Amino acid sequence: MPGEPYYPLLDTKSAESPSNDKEESMDSASGSKGLLRAFKLALTVDGLRPSTIHHYVRDASRFLDSLDDHCVQEVTRDDVRA
Repeated sequence: MPGEPYYPLLDTKSAESPSNDKEESMDSASGSKGLLRAFKLALTVDGLRPSTIHHYVRDASRFLDSLDDHCVQEVTRDDVRA
């Protein structure tokens, strides 16, 4: 496929979440940790170098921390560019 790689583990809009009281939603801090783990796995599968993976995950983590109370699914292009 030409273009950007698709990471189905990060496609939270199309995935149905099982209803489990113990499971954290993607809106919460621990849900963001799940997104980061999935992102790291996808980068690893793509064969990126460990240092590249470390830096990408670090930057993504910092970005998620900067969202404060915003839901990950509500992030816009303007939020990313800010």
